Amino acid sequence: MAEEMIMEEQEMLELMDAEGEKTFVKKIRGVTPMLFLSLAMHLVLFLILALIREERVVEAPTIVITTPPPHEDPIVDDPPVIDPPVIKKPTLVDVVDQPQDEPESEDLVEVEDNPLETEDLPEVFSEIPVESPNLNVMNNLAALTMSGSPNNIPSGSGIFGDRFGPKKIGTGPNGPTAASEDAVNSALRWLAEHQEPDGSWNAEKYEGHFKWGNQKEIDQSVMTAMALLPFLGAGHTEKNGEYRRTVQKGVRYINQTMSKPELFKKGKGHFTRMYGSGLVLMALSETSLFGSSDKTRRHANRIAEYLIDVYLEKPGQGWHYNGPGDDFSVSGWVALGLKSAKYAGLEVMGTEKAKRVMDGYRQWTHEVMTDPETGKGKYRNGGGHAHSMTLVGMFAKQFLGFPKSDPFLVKATKNVEQRVAVLMNGEKVSDVYQIYYGTLAAYQQDGDLWRSWNGAMKKTLLGSQRRGDTKELGGSWDPTSDHTGKVVGRVGVTALMALCLEVYYRFERYDEGNG
Repeated sequence: MAEEMIMEEQEMLELMDAEGEKTFVKKIRGVTPMLFLSLAMHLVLFLILALIREERVVEAPTIVITTPPPHEDPIVDDPPVIDPPVIKKPTLVDVVDQPQDEPESEDLVEVEDNPLETEDLPEVFSEIPVESPNLNVMNNLAALTMSGSPNNIPSGSGIFGDRFGPKKIGTGPNGPTAASEDAVNSALRWLAEHQEPDGSWNAEKYEGHFKWGNQKEIDQSVMTAMALLPFLGAGHTEKNGEYRRTVQKGVRYINQTMSKPELFKKGKGHFTRMYGSGLVLMALSETSLFGSSDKTRRHANRIAEYLIDVYLEKPGQGWHYNGPGDDFSVSGWVALGLKSAKYAGLEVMGTEKAKRVMDGYRQWTHEVMTDPETGKGKYRNGGGHAHSMTLVGMFAKQFLGFPKSDPFLVKATKNVEQRVAVLMNGEKVSDVYQIYYGTLAAYQQDGDLWRSWNGAMKKTLLGSQRRGDTKELGGSWDPTSDHTGKVVGRVGVTALMALCLEVYYRFERYDEGNG
């Protein structure tokens, strides 16, 4: 009996074990799909993580290898201080010059209504921001100084300080605008694009006729000085600004010309019929003021001394094509060059003989060459009046310190007001010489004359400037049909028109009585 009970108990246990096994199997089967799904999800997750880690490992070196070097604009902030082509030319010297033997010169230029008459030679020659946010203008401003600030004024800039200072950031309705400053920048870019590899500018290549015999370096030094002036006028110097390399190369070219032994020999010391001497002196004086080499300063001083000595050979008048004389047009360029030399503090300008020259020129301008009754200027002693010489006379008297109430200036102002529409019709530049001197004179005289002149000048110059690629004609002005325009060509006309649009900050308005 006991054995039967044991047998039954064992059978029950076996039955229970079998039932449990079945239940367990059923449970396993129930969760298997979930296990497989979970396993699959984990595998996918691990795979994704592995791929991410792998991508990171590969991507990092790819970035390091392919990252290009920082971009350098070929025109704005520059490659090395000296262009590669310049380095290849052994004749070019560095801006930091070594002393050299003093030079000397030959013949050269002229101007007027026919301001550039040429005796027996063929035809000859004559000289923001902004209220609205304009990207080109702001880029131009940022490039004006090494710091990118328009307020970084070079030490000792004096009356030239506005080229760098606050006046370039808006001077009301009669000052520069976004459009006028864009036009200046386009003109500078065109001039920079068409500078010769040796640093000079060549008028003949661009529709001009500025040439005398075999004096290529002398003639091109004058055109180079004329082309440099608008760069200097807009605050671009050998040390500051977007175009500092352009200015360096131009100054270097003039210095090389002045180092030639045949230049400035006794009796032959002028650039291109004396106009050129005034222009070259102006450019070298300004760049000396902004921090050029000792050689530049010596050369500027040499030209100033030559012009002073020439005047004293026949005092009481002015200068002529090849020496002392009574050509009011030539004298205007020369006198402004000497005025620039004075502001640059050149050694000779502190001498008694320099004072005698400027006093004599002042008296001659006042008593002989400007007529207070008619308000007109003369081209020569005892000669007839000329519209262009009225404008030269106005600016000459202004920078010599005569008050705005001077009888000649008052009468001349009325005369010029009547000619604004004749000179500038809003479409085409008529006479580049008169517009250049008229802009200088009207700005200095201010008042109603400046308001009417400024509006007409901006409308005409902006309307006639070429559009398009600056490597072609974009940014330039076509040569004008007047004598001066034909001689200086596209280079000279573009330089002079840019100077007109810089009038707001190129020179301060002169103090009356402080010539």
